[in-house]
Amino acid sequence: MKNLQSKHLIFIFIVIVITVGMYLFVPVATQKDIKKTNSEMPEAATAQVPQITIEEFKTKIEERFPSTLLSKINFLEKEANKTGLSEIEKSDLYSKLAAAYSDGGAPEVAAWYVSKKAAIANTSIAWERAGDNFVALQQDPQTADIIKPTINTHIIDCYQKALELAPSNADLKVKLGEGYMEGSDDVMQGVKLMLDVVRADSNHYMANLMLGKYGIKSGQYEKAIVRLEKVISLHSKKLDGYFLLVDAYAASGKNNEAAETLIKAKKLVTDKNLLKEIDVAINELKNKK
Repeated sequence: MKNLQSKHLIFIFIVIVITVGMYLFVPVATQKDIKKTNSEMPEAATAQVPQITIEEFKTKIEERFPSTLLSKINFLEKEANKTGLSEIEKSDLYSKLAAAYSDGGAPEVAAWYVSKKAAIANTSIAWERAGDNFVALQQDPQTADIIKPTINTHIIDCYQKALELAPSNADLKVKLGEGYMEGSDDVMQGVKLMLDVVRADSNHYMANLMLGKYGIKSGQYEKAIVRLEKVISLHSKKLDGYFLLVDAYAASGKNNEAAETLIKAKKLVTDKNLLKEIDVAINELKNKK
């Protein structure tokens, strides 16, 4: 049975992975000036977060908008709802609405309008970009918890539509699989998609990485180790695989291997604070019986 120190070590490695980042996409807008606190979003409970739709979230967040911005949005929405518009005209209005909500600090709604544009274009690239925007929001710690379940639903929907239009695109399968694995109850659907990808291409980096990550989450540490060792062999300059492999080694009691992997990872790190965290973890691993 793992003691508290072991759990602490694993937590460190997870934090390191988050610090380094697996964020592959660019958000619709930065949110560093927008703070969605519990007082502003009282429904967001820490124990069990209720789900609301984008439309409900939109109505709530508009209460914070200045009158000038709200008037602009109301005008644009009225124009977009007119009958007889061409696809180009409607798409242009959705772009303006996305920009307006982004300016107002509501990238969740901006991403929703980007997905509406994707529905008009109905190309694999458009749907993928819409999904990428939702992924960036899901990964952003400043995105309100209350909207994250809905965001993940949109992630899956966008990537499903993209994949339907480009069924042989392995990267889209991985993105869709990650949507299932990271934010839905149907984790095994995501695992199946990842396995489909590695069956066709055993050297696919992200599919192997995600399967390794799933192995850790599901307690299949030996399988995770095999996957993550392969990940590092594929891209020895990327940190993600190293830190997840450390996690797998530590969880399975292979502390020496975990320490050695961190020593290798250190050579790729330049951030001084992260280097200090890694040194602490190495020291703990080496001294752990």
